[in-house]
Amino acid sequence: MDTHEYRRKIVELINIGPDRLITGGVDYNRIVELEKELGVKLPESYKWFLREYGHGGVAGVDILGIGPIGVEPPVVQLTQDYRKMGMPNSLVAIYNADEWVYCLETSKMSNGECPVIDWDRSGESFKCFDNFYLFVIDKFESALEDYEDEV
Repeated sequence: MDTHEYRRKIVELINIGPDRLITGGVDYNRIVELEKELGVKLPESYKWFLREYGHGGVAGVDILGIGPIGVEPPVVQLTQDYRKMGMPNSLVAIYNADEWVYCLETSKMSNGECPVIDWDRSGESFKCFDNFYLFVIDKFESALEDYEDEV
């Protein structure tokens, strides 16, 4: 898949997804502020998600991002909390899975993208997805399958 196909697939999953909770896209300046606040360069895929959707997801999958103006972005809050617990500064928390957190590994940026890894409080981590698009598609598809099995 190319970038266009990834984006089309994510839009499709959001449009068909139940329990959709999306705060709404943000402008470029808010994304630049986010990068400064976290001290990282974000991948293009994640910046696209922020511009289009801001924060949220479907079927119980809540991708951390930027919400309404005047509220500290959830991505900043959780990332800073985990950094206090020893998470490397190159990681940006994008999804809390209770026992671990999925993060953008910004120190491994290549061609505007970086892998998504999991990180736990013991300091262990491993690569899960080559990029943010693949992560979101996987999480949304899995959640939608689980949702369909429950109804």
